[in-house]
Amino acid sequence: MKWIHRFVRPAVCLFALCALVAGCDRGSSNVGKYVNEKRQADYTELQPGNVCVIKQGTATVKGTYAVEGKTLTIKIENFEPAKGTIEGNTITDNQGEHWVKK
Repeated sequence: MKWIHRFVRPAVCLFALCALVAGCDRGSSNVGKYVNEKRQADYTELQPGNVCVIKQGTATVKGTYAVEGKTLTIKIENFEPAKGTIEGNTITDNQGEHWVKK
């Protein structure tokens, strides 16, 4: 019976670790570059690790994001958090503009 503990316990631990890592990466389907429908040069890029890069006109800023349900919250230092929705491949910002994943 000792051989069962020798092989089963590590297998169970490995399975639990994989499940934990998979659970921590829940928003990975949102990762990508979302281009503004009206101004194709402007984009919001959601990167792994909840980092985002936003380019509008000549300005580019970096911040963080969180997704809870359909609500997307973007935080840029020295600015109020911006909220919008994310559904499928489209972000709708708080001004009603659409950003489509490319």
